[in-house]
Amino acid sequence: MNSTSATTRLILWSIRDEKPGHFNQLRGLIRALSDRVAVEVHSLSPPSFVELSSDLIRRRFRAGESLPQPDLILGAGHATHLALLTAGRATGAKTVLLMKPSVPCRWFDMCLIPDHDLGGTPPVGNRQTIVTRGVLNAIVPSHRQEANRGLLLIGGRSAHYEWSNDEALSRVTKIVETESQVQWRLTTSRRTPAELVKRLQSLSFSNLVVYRGEETPSDWLPDQLQRAGKIWVTEESVSMVYEALTAGGAVGVLPVPRISDTRVSRGVMKLIDQGWVTSFDDWQTFGDLTPSRETLSEADRCAVMILDRWFARHLSQQQKTLDKAA
Repeated sequence: MNSTSATTRLILWSIRDEKPGHFNQLRGLIRALSDRVAVEVHSLSPPSFVELSSDLIRRRFRAGESLPQPDLILGAGHATHLALLTAGRATGAKTVLLMKPSVPCRWFDMCLIPDHDLGGTPPVGNRQTIVTRGVLNAIVPSHRQEANRGLLLIGGRSAHYEWSNDEALSRVTKIVETESQVQWRLTTSRRTPAELVKRLQSLSFSNLVVYRGEETPSDWLPDQLQRAGKIWVTEESVSMVYEALTAGGAVGVLPVPRISDTRVSRGVMKLIDQGWVTSFDDWQTFGDLTPSRETLSEADRCAVMILDRWFARHLSQQQKTLDKAA
């Protein structure tokens, strides 16, 4: 089959499991692609192993037979590996996996792998592997930050971290009291202990408003991230750390007791050591959050690489369309 559609519109299949984090990664990359070329997106769930095994042998993909021929197929999550391989083999489309695969990278056309999964260095000579700083996300870099607007993102116990309500409350109090000129908005997550939520809501600072994360609309947090000049995130909320960095505000990390030294905790420490984010101890010493070294926009960077490598025709045609419109 021809892997390039006859039109200038990029036909994209998105294969995802049910995990919100994987959906967020796909959404971020699709947004970045759509900002640059016309994209037609079709979302699919991975079929059963039995169906995929049969389809792989017969070089078909029954789940996509009613869909337009794809140019590009994206997948995120281990449950999508076989579906991505099968769909790519059946259609000839380029396949991109948004994670470190459990099979060889060479089985896909490209793998976008977070640096904490590879140690930050791509294998020499492996064009399939693109190392990203953290996982991709759907936040759009912003220039709307307000210096006196702050955001506190409070999580909870996770697979890699313990939790202390007293320590979390103490650090929030210290920040809000010290930076009294900043209007702080605090939001919790589904992992935040109910007791801590009550204690946070009982704080009586004129420059702090507390929101329960599950009660905010879906567009609330992205808007807050794009407008906050100062952002604090509890350490175990790694994806939120990268979303805050992508938004563009100065980011601080609130320490959380670690269960053990893991690739996740080492990734956070690397961000601190390289000056991307500020530790709570450094903030207490120097009195302010250090702005990010540079704009972090990994979804945009990856979108450009994909389009430049395989779909330059779509890019040039899109530019012609824009020139005519101007």
